[in-house]
This record gives sequence, structure tokens and C-alpha cells, in this order.
Amino acid sequence: MAPRSAVLDDLKAIAKLEEEVYTADRRWSYDDYLEDFESPDRLYLVYQEEETLVGYAAGYTEDDVFYITVITTDPRFRGKGIAKVLYQELHDRAKAQGVKFIKLEVDIVNEVALNWYKRLGFTNEDYILDYYGPKEHAFLMSLAL
Repeated sequence: MAPRSAVLDDLKAIAKLEEEVYTADRRWSYDDYLEDFESPDRLYLVYQEEETLVGYAAGYTEDDVFYITVITTDPRFRGKGIAKVLYQELHDRAKAQGVKFIKLEVDIVNEVALNWYKRLGFTNEDYILDYYGPKEHAFLMSLAL
């Protein structure tokens, strides 16, 4: 199955999966997603297995950069390449827009994500102090297209 562009009706399932995957201090609410989704420059993708949403991704373009804001897969469906398919669709759509870079932030302690993005060709561009809160830092990672 291929990812598709999200529609408003997908936001409840996105928020539900967000609740299952992220801690309360790191997750967005349905209202957060609704507000972001309604921004004209946002791109939301979903991945479904039959009728169940098992992954989603989002990002936006600013100048010549596409920023990935989230790629999430239901833990019960990890290891099946869903995140890679979502990423590739974001990448392809960003490239079609003519952007020069893809950027994203990753928690410095999230070694799985850091290594995954490095395998995709991303490099650490910057270190962001207190990005997620006091003493919770992030790397800004980038990929030239």
C-alpha cells in the first residue's frame, strides 16, 4: 500500500496514534494537529493497513527547505518499512517542489532515529539546546537534494 495525502477525517486517528506513541510532554493534541493541518503550506501523509491508520508523516516548505515535522509508525507495525515509504513520499514531493534541502530535528538520545536518518544521507547541521525542554536537546539534521 502507498501513502496518501491526509484528509481532515484522518486527524482523529493521527491524534490517537500520537497518544499511543509519545509521552504527554512530547505529543500533539487533536487541536494542535487541526490548527497545523489547516495551514496551506503543510503536507500530511497517512499510511493504512486495510482500514487502520498505522503511520503518518508531515512537513512544510519554507523558502528552499522542506522541514519534516514528524514521521510516526504504530509500534505494532514497525520493521515493515512504513516509515521509509512515508519518508520517501515526503522526499519525492519536496524534490518536485524544487527545494534544495530537507531538514528535521531529532532528540539527541534517540539513537534509532539518528542512525536511521544518517543511513538516509542526513548529517548533523546544528545542536539545539533545550529544544524539547530543559536539558532535552536536539540535532538539526539536513540533507541536500
